[in-house]
Amino acid sequence: MKNSRRRRSGLYIQVPFCRSRCPYCHFYSTTDLDLIPAWLEAVRIEAARYQGRFSVFDTLYLGGGTPSVLEAADLHRLVEGVRAVFFFASGAEWTIEVNPDDLTPGKLKTYRRLGFNRISLGLQSFHDRELRLLGRRYGAETARRSFRMARESGFENINLDLICAFRGQCLKDWRLTLKETVELQPEHVSTYLLETDLSWNRPGISPLGESEQESFYLEAAERLANSGYLHYEVSNFARKRGWRSRHNLKYWNGVDYLGLGPDAHSFQSGRRWWNAADLPAYCRHLRLGRDPVAGLEELTSEERRRENIYLGLRTSRGLSLAGLPGVPEEILSGGLATIARGRLCLTERGFLLAEFVSGLLWDRLPLAGNPRQPAGFQ
Repeated sequence: MKNSRRRRSGLYIQVPFCRSRCPYCHFYSTTDLDLIPAWLEAVRIEAARYQGRFSVFDTLYLGGGTPSVLEAADLHRLVEGVRAVFFFASGAEWTIEVNPDDLTPGKLKTYRRLGFNRISLGLQSFHDRELRLLGRRYGAETARRSFRMARESGFENINLDLICAFRGQCLKDWRLTLKETVELQPEHVSTYLLETDLSWNRPGISPLGESEQESFYLEAAERLANSGYLHYEVSNFARKRGWRSRHNLKYWNGVDYLGLGPDAHSFQSGRRWWNAADLPAYCRHLRLGRDPVAGLEELTSEERRRENIYLGLRTSRGLSLAGLPGVPEEILSGGLATIARGRLCLTERGFLLAEFVSGLLWDRLPLAGNPRQPAGFQ
């Protein structure tokens, strides 16, 4: 029963709407909110196409874009649409991403009434100057107020998103943001190093150098660990195991998930597919009875091994040594990983170099067709 529950699928819905485009964001989105009705109908049609292809979902994640731009009636229509065709397990984790300046007591009440039990606040910083640099439309006090409102509305599982290591940010201010974050005691914290979208960049927004990025990252890892948070994935911390993101764990553990909406990705039984990153085209295809899928790949056994290594290394659980052809000495002597209870686990510094470590392990993989047990999750 425990294993059956662990393998239940996750449902992701891409809400591709934003009031304005953040200069660092690389996710597909549009500021044309007049397209919301067409998108809602397209998602309803797409969901129906997958009815019966996934048995039980125990997570729902509304990401974006900015799901909090949706009005109550639109969100109600979306939720009722997926409930009509999919089965959700009792106690399912339902997450919605929100921007601080979109939140109102009325919206929070709607989220709770519709079944959302986890909220992810895109705060990014508790400093007005940094928020301006990041192109955010709110100030630090709005960020603080949004957390208080979410807590007072009854949310007992709150994630805070933070961004660090960008030019114009100093380590002292990052420490203060971490201090204030810890004092609020959210159940979950996600910290991301700034990545810029080179196709739409704003002057002055760029990442710090690698050594500075390491300093910011390790500062967050140390401060959060000392405050009782579990560093369970490269960018994610939870106050206890039960507060880990159950939905995102599906990505890292190779569990099936379905994505609906433009640019949404799906995975099932070794097959991956993704929709076009074009909202008008996505809506048009579905309106005409066509498949909105833009690409599909069937992973070979070798590709699965490589992917399992990379994803497994991103988590604190690491990889079973039984599935590895050997561990290069430089990984251990360089302080990038440790071995405990038959598993290879990255250190805090190793998390920063997860792709590099994965490459070293990939180089040792046997050629396709070798009967050696494939690397993977055990």
